[in-house]
Amino acid sequence: MNKGLRPVCSPVPPSLWSARIKAGASKRKNHKGPGVADIFDEVNEDLRAERAKQFALRYGWLAAVAAVALVVGVGGWQAWRWNAARQANAVASAFLGAMREASGPAAAEGQAMPGRAAAMAEFDRLAATAPE
Repeated sequence: MNKGLRPVCSPVPPSLWSARIKAGASKRKNHKGPGVADIFDEVNEDLRAERAKQFALRYGWLAAVAAVALVVGVGGWQAWRWNAARQANAVASAFLGAMREASGPAAAEGQAMPGRAAAMAEFDRLAATAPE
């Protein structure tokens, strides 16, 4: 094929966030021919940078709102989990206390215990008020 001919413009334009913009250098920096293509590349880079700036100014607040909503949502979810765990721990402690009271040393011998009625009342209260 014709290796001596090079296209003036690339057939597919580079993306908005191309590596050339990030690096700040043109692809044809070492090109020895006329500088016309370099001028077009610089103009295209400036236009892309301006469009990106306008996009950020127009829609940047949406990204900030989304980030704040995400942080608030995760914080609320963690607070809800902490509160549920705290309630479950309180109920578990009350249940274990009632179990200790109901199964004292006299319960093994089959004797009537004065604390057993209180423990049964505590179990009834926990069944009615404890979270699932």
